[in-house]
Amino acid sequence: MSDRPLYRFAIVPNIETQLKDLAALAEPEEWSYKNAQDPNPLPVLYNYIHYTFARLEEEKKVAVTQDDKRACFNTGLVTVHQEPIFATFVANNFFNGTTDMRKGGTSENGAGRAKVI
Repeated sequence: MSDRPLYRFAIVPNIETQLKDLAALAEPEEWSYKNAQDPNPLPVLYNYIHYTFARLEEEKKVAVTQDDKRACFNTGLVTVHQEPIFATFVANNFFNGTTDMRKGGTSENGAGRAKVI
């Protein structure tokens, strides 16, 4: 198990695809290092999401429903229309029969739906 708080909180499948989707949804930004190699795709975004989650979890700003079946946090990123982007999670009922682990996706504020992968 990873020592990163996000990975302790949730199963994040296909992180490379999810980061690419998040980058496409967010306001354009340079998400790669210019002069260094990194094994992670979009390493700036990868680290940003992990550090943002860790800080928000520490501040108790990760929202979890009372039934522990859904969760979200504001990524701090915005779309080109300045709408906040939230990371969303739903219970994973297939992990040892519990709902402790979640899988993630992203949603624009006001979109009325979340993309869950």
